[in-house]
Amino acid sequence: MTQRRWWFRGPLGLFVLMCLLTGCAKQLPLAPGTTEDDQAMVKPDSPDTGAQPPAEVPGRLDERDRSVTEGRMSGGAELDSEEARNNFLSQDILFAYNSFALTEEAKQLLEQKAKWMARHPGVMVQLEGHCDERGTVAYNLALGERRANAVRQYMAALGVSASRMTTISYGEEFPLDPRHHEEAWSRNRRAHFAILSP
Repeated sequence: MTQRRWWFRGPLGLFVLMCLLTGCAKQLPLAPGTTEDDQAMVKPDSPDTGAQPPAEVPGRLDERDRSVTEGRMSGGAELDSEEARNNFLSQDILFAYNSFALTEEAKQLLEQKAKWMARHPGVMVQLEGHCDERGTVAYNLALGERRANAVRQYMAALGVSASRMTTISYGEEFPLDPRHHEEAWSRNRRAHFAILSP
């Protein structure tokens, strides 16, 4: 049988617990030129060495980046506009033939999408993997799944919670361009973002 500590009994224990929960911790003064939101991101226990922690992926969004770069993808208030939402949905991640590797251009676009998702934390997305018409149905379904998963993993590395993203493969079933030549096929090899919740 465990013995209870005396300070958790009665009104005195309740008072001590309330003090701890309501923040009897000392507040640090604001540095010149900072806001309370900026100050909330500073951890008092860690010394400020001026060095940034190394990022696992270029463009990774840490808490400091979010305070500075959220809303600047296309110029501040425009980020919340219908146009910004449409850009998020209409810009697909394109892939090379028979590949699920992300190009540098794709990574830059994913960094913009991660910033938009950081600005809209309630948004859940579905990542759709698509292929061109060449190859078997089974092969294209598997390749589409790899493409969607590659995008999901990169977005997660950028700081977007994996729980906000689901994946699905459509293979060659829904081509963006129904024509039968290289220009059309290059548009159909893609990962598309669909918003599941506002």
